[in-house]
Amino acid sequence: MNVWRINIDAKALTEDNFKHLIICPGCGQTHTVCPIQDGADACCSSCGLVQYRSDSQLLDRGLAINITALVFLVIASAFPIIDIEIFGSHQFLSIPKSIYFLFDKGFYLVGITVAFLVLIVPIFSSLVEIYVLLLLKFSVNENLSRRLLILLSKLQPWGMSEIFLVSILIALIKLIDYVQIDFGPSFWALIVYAMTNLYNLRVIHLRELWSTWDKVFGLQAQV
Repeated sequence: MNVWRINIDAKALTEDNFKHLIICPGCGQTHTVCPIQDGADACCSSCGLVQYRSDSQLLDRGLAINITALVFLVIASAFPIIDIEIFGSHQFLSIPKSIYFLFDKGFYLVGITVAFLVLIVPIFSSLVEIYVLLLLKFSVNENLSRRLLILLSKLQPWGMSEIFLVSILIALIKLIDYVQIDFGPSFWALIVYAMTNLYNLRVIHLRELWSTWDKVFGLQAQV
């Protein structure tokens, strides 16, 4: 993979070129966005952190990843995660049942928080990203795609399905010596979703979507 080192140009500090600047999230160094070859990475000149990539298949790859993640998240929400047998009694755990249990015990705020962070936000975030990618792919609805990208930037930090999975694994480690545990289809679906979502966050950066938006609708404005 090609790696390009980028640095700031003094001319980039003018108002006209301000939109072509990028700030490194690792060290705070300011750089000028410059064209790079397809498949190459643009890295910070100070710390070497990847700032953006050039990927001609970004939209198709993003659609495939997000649709896959959404399908597995729906599966994880629809079936039991684990089945626990204790003294001959079977109890299954699922995401909806966990939320219902919290409400049933009077933990309304906790139940709302879990439903929002584990179920509502991840599903809605995936739907928004899929819709944005489709709008960019077909080069339609400039204003709506811009607003959805802003919304997506606010939604992404709130998705915590991976943390929910980790909490389940910690609980299983503590219970495995005392009860019989069978893993349901949702457990494996949740693992696949977590891995797919983490891969999506690593590969499809918001700044690359913004760059694609600028290229798509900037070219239209020039025609």
